[in-house]
Amino acid sequence: METYEVELQQAERLSALVYLENLEPGLVGDIAGKIEMEETIWPCRMSRKEWLKVLHGIQQDENISSLNLIKIDDKPTGHRGVVFSDGNGKGFIIFRGTNSALEWEDNALGMLEPDTPAQQLASAFVWQEYRNFQQTIVAGHSKGGNKAKYSAITLPDYCIERCYSFDGQGFSLEFIEKYKESIAKRKQIIKQLSDRRGFVNALGLPVVETTYLNGWRGAARIDLPYGDSIEKFHCPDALRDVWGKLATQSRYSPIPLAVAYLARHFLSSPQYEAVRKNTVLGLVSFMEQNKKDQAAVAQLLLVFTDLCSYDLDFRQLITDIILQETDVILATSSAFSEENNKIYKSLARLLILNRKGRQHFIESVRFFKSLRAKYLSGKQQRLNTHIDEAIHLIATESGFAEY
Repeated sequence: METYEVELQQAERLSALVYLENLEPGLVGDIAGKIEMEETIWPCRMSRKEWLKVLHGIQQDENISSLNLIKIDDKPTGHRGVVFSDGNGKGFIIFRGTNSALEWEDNALGMLEPDTPAQQLASAFVWQEYRNFQQTIVAGHSKGGNKAKYSAITLPDYCIERCYSFDGQGFSLEFIEKYKESIAKRKQIIKQLSDRRGFVNALGLPVVETTYLNGWRGAARIDLPYGDSIEKFHCPDALRDVWGKLATQSRYSPIPLAVAYLARHFLSSPQYEAVRKNTVLGLVSFMEQNKKDQAAVAQLLLVFTDLCSYDLDFRQLITDIILQETDVILATSSAFSEENNKIYKSLARLLILNRKGRQHFIESVRFFKSLRAKYLSGKQQRLNTHIDEAIHLIATESGFAEY
């Protein structure tokens, strides 16, 4: 196996391992075996069975199991940076994904500011540790991938050899403008990978293109009525195939493209500037699973209807999602069934106050109705029923006589 492929697989598995508790210095294979026997809390919405498959894979791969964990840096903010060594001059500095309310707030700041406390903490940790190695690799999953990219771009060239981001989110417009010269210079050392339906890489503005993989969660699932809901494609095991190998490259799904389109439009358009901060803060609060701020999700749905009303490219992406990813939409709708009606009612309240938004909503409804001929059977018919029910609730709550 080529050196790059070995390094990539090492970085990807270590980025999963650092989520688990009970880490301590020692051989990675021994650590994985011990956690398998003792771990009781399984993070990232993954089951014990799914985590055991990750741990078994680590133990069976000598390139990973033979690495040494030499340092763990945990902070009260939820930050974790873990240092691994191959014993031959190469070090891996791996950052964990979001792990606290403070880090969720930091995720929101990352959409609005050029630098955040968590990003700066990560780069300071790399600056402290890189000199212990001849080559330093930085990596992480989700927020950890964002921290790794931030470090690779903002630190001097000699600190970091390569950077791997696994479905790590993007950055703010302010970051892109502040570091544009460094981004142009350093982006060649950054590799970003995601499952083909992974969406977190599409949040914020990108510094490199994402390579999409055909992970196991997108395969046919006889144990689930519709397959996995969208958040599952962000799990740290999503890049592996059914045999536990790093999945092959795939043509992208329209899901991350639509999310990126929506995010760029919202973050870059002056018309949303007044609501941008509260919406982003509310959205990450919702994603944290406390479900308190349906209004923020409703605001993004309002942006969604804006695009659906007049943007032909966005309309095509949504059409592709409906036709290609029916299972994902149905599974996601089921997973958020308790929140859906609240979100739709929040959108209705926004429409009452927004005349232009009302017109865009009507145009969006016409667009969705125009698609009916393309999905009138099977699961797509059930999806059609879901869409009709949502439209009816929003229209009724908004006081539309007809739509």
